[in-house]
Amino acid sequence: MLSMLINYPPAGLARCTPCKCGIQKATGTWLLFTDADVHFTGGTLRRAVAFALNQGCDHLALIPLTLESGFWLDVVVRTFGLLFFVTTRAGSANRPSSKTFVGIGAFNLVRAQTLCRTQGFEWLRLEPADDLGLALMIKLAGGVSRLAIAYENLTVEWYPTVGAMFKGLEKNLFGPACYPSRGSLRSRRRSVDGARMGFTATVFACAVEWIKRGRSTWNLFTRC
Repeated sequence: MLSMLINYPPAGLARCTPCKCGIQKATGTWLLFTDADVHFTGGTLRRAVAFALNQGCDHLALIPLTLESGFWLDVVVRTFGLLFFVTTRAGSANRPSSKTFVGIGAFNLVRAQTLCRTQGFEWLRLEPADDLGLALMIKLAGGVSRLAIAYENLTVEWYPTVGAMFKGLEKNLFGPACYPSRGSLRSRRRSVDGARMGFTATVFACAVEWIKRGRSTWNLFTRC
């Protein structure tokens, strides 16, 4: 029923090719695109498929709990998360009439039949934000997309240090740093607005970290 396509680092910009090959060999009704360093609790896949069927969606993106060690790494990861949610308008992703699309590299569950109606991963070749691109393709094909938080089901140690995060995001930052359009993910940059938003997000993230030093839950969705 479900086929898993796992990205093994360091795939980088070339990972669309193995994804394309995996799709050709997969036989499941649902395709799961995930990373090799994501940890699943028991029953996660069953619950995810059940949720997707209940929602009648063709694409389900789940947000994992990121595990960080150290104050500044927490601040940077939270800041990045806030920027991502704001720039992708993720808060409106589950509204029926919304044109918002959000993909999560750690967990993108896609209905195989709907994916076949898209332009395929060849369209995303050398695209740094291919997880967002997958969600965009599903939207353009008329599919229904849903976004949910799965802190209790998915965990990942995204980056071990702040330095490693900056190095790893040299390509990934193209995603949250731009406003994707319906024609292409490579839309014009909003550098001034991005700088202002980054400063505001950093201050906010620091305040949250100081007020509540433990691992706080950032649930930006009232309903998932």
